[in-house]
Amino acid sequence: MRQFFHPKKWASTAGPWLELLQAVLFLAFGILTLADGPLAFQFLQAAAAGALAIAGIARFLQLLPEGKPLLAILSLAGFGLLAVLAAIYPAVFTLPAGIVFGLWFLLSGLARGAIAAQCWVENLPGKFRNSFASLLSLIFGVLLIADPSMQLPTVFSLAGVYLILYAVSLLVDFISSLFLSNQLGDRVKRKVRIALPMFVTAFLPSRLIDEFNQYFLTHQDKGGVLRETREPGEGKPALEVFIHLSDQGFGRMGHVDIRLDDTVYSYGCYDHHSHRFFGMVSDGTVAVAPAGPYLRHCLSFERKVLVGFGLHITHREREIVEAKLRELSQVLVPWQSDWEKKQAGLTVKRKGPDPASRLVKATGAKIFKVKSGPFRKYFAINTNCVQLADAIIGPAGLDILRVNAIATPGSYFSMLNEMFERGNTIVTQRTIYADKKRGRTLSKKLEKKNSDKLP
Repeated sequence: MRQFFHPKKWASTAGPWLELLQAVLFLAFGILTLADGPLAFQFLQAAAAGALAIAGIARFLQLLPEGKPLLAILSLAGFGLLAVLAAIYPAVFTLPAGIVFGLWFLLSGLARGAIAAQCWVENLPGKFRNSFASLLSLIFGVLLIADPSMQLPTVFSLAGVYLILYAVSLLVDFISSLFLSNQLGDRVKRKVRIALPMFVTAFLPSRLIDEFNQYFLTHQDKGGVLRETREPGEGKPALEVFIHLSDQGFGRMGHVDIRLDDTVYSYGCYDHHSHRFFGMVSDGTVAVAPAGPYLRHCLSFERKVLVGFGLHITHREREIVEAKLRELSQVLVPWQSDWEKKQAGLTVKRKGPDPASRLVKATGAKIFKVKSGPFRKYFAINTNCVQLADAIIGPAGLDILRVNAIATPGSYFSMLNEMFERGNTIVTQRTIYADKKRGRTLSKKLEKKNSDKLP
């Protein structure tokens, strides 16, 4: 098996015993932060100074053999200066801490407010919960920014509570993976997960596609299908989740869809005529496409890299997924892309190809609009591709309650990747799908870009 997944390039994951150690460390530091914030901050200050110094040396040793002595020296000097500032003048970092956290709470409050508004307008569950969360986040944000005297104590308290809750979630995962999975006939499905903040996971697909591009540039003989499996001899699982990675525009935020057998189900905003707010809001549409042509279209035409997580499901769990798909089909009505309308001799509002038309023409996909229910309207931060995928396959073994319920492709990737790395879970395969010529294509683009800069 070809080893592709380098530990430095993937979300932090751990086996059960390392997970226990992480939980204990997070719990201890959370308690210390609540009990004595300044002491905890001194520890962080020393750790930050040491980490910056090590990072500077590592960067220097990396750049020097590459024939970049000036850049190596500048990097070492820059990291060294930051390390000194962190060690002897922490105010450089502490002064903006409250402002940063305050802005984070304000943005989270606004996002929650938008979700609450959608719940009220569409009569969806979560009206009061999201309204309360929005109000609470906005109050915290305003207080943190408006009153500098309360910034650090409040930050310490919030950080302490967060660390303790995160430690508890790790302990629950440890117990379930080490003990419960061996004692129960069925999987332990319901978990409470304290996920990473949205502003961290939201940009994970963007970071991943950059790392994949760098990998394929330096390994131009690689490409196609790169697979790792937890079950030796296991074929392609019947159920698979695709995480789409793109380096174009909003595609850098990622996309999620699922494959059952040879059919892909993809939820999104395919009707470009109904786009609002740069495509953040649109009519909800579902594309149903044959898996082979769909993958080829994504890899060759859309120039994406897909990460596939194969799910090993039992007969009973498959029945649950199929039942959820039947429920979805009951609220779908056929919809025609512009290309299909032109083929039928109908007039279209806009000229030129659109993503839905390209998809239908290339793969033979069928696209449907959601006529009722929570997914009638696509909303990028609530009723999005992740929520629909989770609604279908969640009850079959990925039914996870998150404290931060704003689901992103990055958060879903992080969860699935962690489950694969941990082992003894429903996620048994991890596959990279890339065009075989991706490395050479990227190399040619880079050469052209560099030549265009020459006088």
